[in-house]
Amino acid sequence: MKNNHKNKVLMILGIIVIAFSVFAFLVPFSKDGVFWTAYIFEIIAILIQIPIFKIAFDNGDTIKSKFLGFPVFRVGYIYLFAQTIISVALIIIGGFVPFPTWAAIIICTLVLSGALICSISVEAAHEEVQKIEESQKIVTSSMLELRNISSGLPSLTNDQALKAELSKLAESFKYSDPVSSDETIQSESLLKNKLNDLAIKLSDGSADINDIHEIQNKLSERNVICKSYKK
Repeated sequence: MKNNHKNKVLMILGIIVIAFSVFAFLVPFSKDGVFWTAYIFEIIAILIQIPIFKIAFDNGDTIKSKFLGFPVFRVGYIYLFAQTIISVALIIIGGFVPFPTWAAIIICTLVLSGALICSISVEAAHEEVQKIEESQKIVTSSMLELRNISSGLPSLTNDQALKAELSKLAESFKYSDPVSSDETIQSESLLKNKLNDLAIKLSDGSADINDIHEIQNKLSERNVICKSYKK
């Protein structure tokens, strides 16, 4: 969570603590076990928002990760809202009619337990999304590198025929499946070597169209392997 957002959250939570404390202590309610149970659980509900906000928005930089942080945040503010209603109700009811302290503790504990279970479950899904995002970065890095190499090849020659074929080759890399796998690693390593060799040949003027066609064929073979293992 960025510092400015963190400060705003802390300010809001501080205001809630002050407002609730003013209500609880200035209004002449009976300060019995029910009162202190309601008050303590309300403070817990307020303080627990800090780690919930941190969990929801500190991890993951992509829009998808940030968006999935909102369910965790939602669990937090729903719990705070519910506990505030329950605490106010317990304080008011306890001030007018006898209400067992043990019942107040059970009610507040159940609400807290439900909120914690929901937060943990949602955060587990959030972490799984982050793992998937990280793995996708890894499995697409190889093809991204090949795309970058191939896109720079046309600028290495003034031969219009070669330039046209190189542009087609770059397009083929651009529209190939970007996701690598254990089965395609060898093909992609070979393609990288071939592209680097072609770059050298283009620089010294020894490249010909057959070199480009060879890489095109190797890329087609790689794409066939990639497609076959996705079925």
